Amino acid sequence: MLSTFLQILVVCIIYILFLTEMINILLIYILITLSVLFSSIIYPTESTLIPKLVNTKSEIAKSNSLFQITYKGLDIILDSFVSILLSYLLIQNFMLINITIFILALFMFKILKLPSSLKNSGMKKTSNFSDIYIYDLKQGLKFVSKKTILKLLLPLAIINLVITMISVIYPKIALNFGVNSYYYGLILLSNGLGIIIGLFISPKIIQLFNFRNILYVSFTMIGSCWLIISFFLNYHFYVFLTLLLIVNIIVGVINLSFITAFQILPPKGLLGRVATTNETLLSCLIPIGSLIGSMLPDIYGDFKMNFSFAFIICIGVSIFYFFDNDIKKIKKIENIKGSDI
Repeated sequence: MLSTFLQILVVCIIYILFLTEMINILLIYILITLSVLFSSIIYPTESTLIPKLVNTKSEIAKSNSLFQITYKGLDIILDSFVSILLSYLLIQNFMLINITIFILALFMFKILKLPSSLKNSGMKKTSNFSDIYIYDLKQGLKFVSKKTILKLLLPLAIINLVITMISVIYPKIALNFGVNSYYYGLILLSNGLGIIIGLFISPKIIQLFNFRNILYVSFTMIGSCWLIISFFLNYHFYVFLTLLLIVNIIVGVINLSFITAFQILPPKGLLGRVATTNETLLSCLIPIGSLIGSMLPDIYGDFKMNFSFAFIICIGVSIFYFFDNDIKKIKKIENIKGSDI
């Protein structure tokens, strides 16, 4: 609740800045960063609740699918509609809509009732946020430092870098086909639809196929799509959109597979700490991906290089997952045991 309330304050400040025309780009960046930070605080907590609320391991993937569709998928797809509507409405109007949505979310958190066993953590209530975060991070690092866990986590962090490296050039791609936000909105819409479809079909895929097969086939397909995009990007916008849709369907499957695995593998007492650690480690390479992604077009004079680098990295990760002996030991996600790591 506190993080949602702080987000309301941040958006109110941004709204006032636009309303009074006292816009400072550095201040806007700082406020948006704070808003994202407050939002990120909520996610590990919500993710931790799922395996504690469902009865069996087989239900975790289905529950995650529903949670991710509502939490991330709709967020992405609504972003695309906002990008299109920005062509017609003032940004102040969207700030008011944001404030309204956050107030509604605050009200929903207020009326949410959880069992008392899920409300208490291992730290004392008097501990401040930084102490709790550092404590959780240390405990989580002990778990993720296991060899097999690292082999799962580090390639995933690299893929986060790749996706960021690609997404940072979406505005430039859109400008190739039109000067307004319409094409950018279509790109985000394709992103969102792909993620939602991927999350929707993931539980069935997780149930049918071995984890290793899901990983190396998925990364091979993503890499192949990036390669094809690099050839057709400048000429066929809707071919690009279709391939982007396919990529994000696969990304949705990969995301849910990893989320489910990291909710089954840790002991229940470590779920929150492992979630905190994973979010921290996976986020570390995102700024680097943004920097690399923005520099490559300037260095090579063409943003096709972003897709070429993405292809090489994805194929490298696919080969790693195909040949690694520790990954071969992991069968279906629902049957993962502590002995597998």
